[in-house]
Amino acid sequence: MARVSLPPATKVFFILFISLSALVTVLRYWAYVLLVAKQQQEQQESAISGSPIEPVVASPHNLYVPYLTIVSGHTIVYPWVIFTASFVEHSLVYFVLTGATLFYGAKYCENIWGSKELVLFFIIQTVIPNISAIVFYAIFGSPESPTTVCGGVAIVSGFLVAFKQLIPEHNFVLFKDAIRFKFKYLPAMFLLANTMSGIFFGNAVWAIHAWTGFLVSWTYLRFYRISYADPLLPFSSHGISS
Repeated sequence: MARVSLPPATKVFFILFISLSALVTVLRYWAYVLLVAKQQQEQQESAISGSPIEPVVASPHNLYVPYLTIVSGHTIVYPWVIFTASFVEHSLVYFVLTGATLFYGAKYCENIWGSKELVLFFIIQTVIPNISAIVFYAIFGSPESPTTVCGGVAIVSGFLVAFKQLIPEHNFVLFKDAIRFKFKYLPAMFLLANTMSGIFFGNAVWAIHAWTGFLVSWTYLRFYRISYADPLLPFSSHGISS
């Protein structure tokens, strides 16, 4: 079996993503189990006293971990979450998407840019979009129902911009060539999908992170970093099949 080799910075970010996502998931479900046990005990005590109470059981996804993810009103206490929140994913679809982006995209970009440039790119792609989300919910959010901000949408959006710059004419192929499109169209498709998700599913975090991730990455790569299209691409010029 071939050994998977990742550059140093990519390896650190990938392990950080897997570890923090798993840790937050475990903590959420552990808190959920404790909450259910507490409510059952309160129900039993209220039944004995003759004044039963209705159980209110929250979903594990409604529970938050404020020292690893951004929660309205707690960021000042845990300032490091403006970085760590981007490596916590609770959506299965985005867990796979962000994981694949870190594994393949970060690896490819680190080989071209170098580890130092990749680390700087990650800092920019996590801190600025997360601060934008904090400002948004500080203005439009409700203190009574704090919103959890986390996920790697901004990271994915940023790497799609990088791919558009590095390999614009290469094709992305799905389902044995049934679906084919060029890399240069991926950022627009990603923005559209997340904007529509924000509108129809009420999840503004995805839309905010997608747009800020796109704008931050485009600005940085366009004006502050000199890049080039690598002639020795790890992909076939005919496309990437999946």
